[in-house]
Amino acid sequence: MTDEHPGDQSVHLRQIMADRAIAEGRKRHALTVGELFPYGDVVAQWVFSVTVLAEDISVLVLPLRQAQKEKDFRSSLFFYRQLIARLYEARRIATTARATSEIAVFVGDLLRRPPGGGIDLEQVYRRDSKAKSSRVERLYAEVRHRTVHYLEPGSDELADALWDHSGYPAQIAFVNDEEGQPLPWFQWVHAVTATDLWGDVQSTDFLKLMKERSELAAQITMSWSVVAGVAVVLHAHRLGIDSSRLGQVPESVSGRLT
Repeated sequence: MTDEHPGDQSVHLRQIMADRAIAEGRKRHALTVGELFPYGDVVAQWVFSVTVLAEDISVLVLPLRQAQKEKDFRSSLFFYRQLIARLYEARRIATTARATSEIAVFVGDLLRRPPGGGIDLEQVYRRDSKAKSSRVERLYAEVRHRTVHYLEPGSDELADALWDHSGYPAQIAFVNDEEGQPLPWFQWVHAVTATDLWGDVQSTDFLKLMKERSELAAQITMSWSVVAGVAVVLHAHRLGIDSSRLGQVPESVSGRLT
């Protein structure tokens, strides 16, 4: 007879399989996912989630900066919308850091005071008791929605969007691809989506709102990237893993921990 619950057997079997995978992985790699991110460790799960966000940000920022440098409004608008959608979704990571005790102990004031003078991430993602929404949600909720989901034909939402922009220009331009073939640029699409990002271009507050939203996005982006790098090193130290096994850790990151 045994008092072991069937669920315990399943957990035990999963751990055995994970240990075997780690052992095999160590034959080829200095550090494995199973070592750095034990699947049942909630702190490890949080750190992993932060690095997923940081990777998405990193991939998006490079083409966004290039498009801005080349004054490619079409591409700039696309990559900026994708970036905003990721920053909006990061609210789950910020919320979990406060709501889950084990993660909160690990994070400490890292989100409130990111190294290098970054923005207070807890504050921008914290929901105001009166507005019942956070600063990020108030600025980016609609942009995120329209970036992830296409407006549905026959819906009031699409009808309202077209009605709101009835007086905007509707023109087609052509841009050449890498082989010199002309591709249509439906400029009315960007007339509508730009309004979602920065407000009505005909409004007296347009420039102010555009600057506010752009600066906030830049501050949040930089802060999450810094937090991810520091969190990984702190987490490795927490597990007793020598940070040299992570690969090349810049002095700008390791220096903040000494």
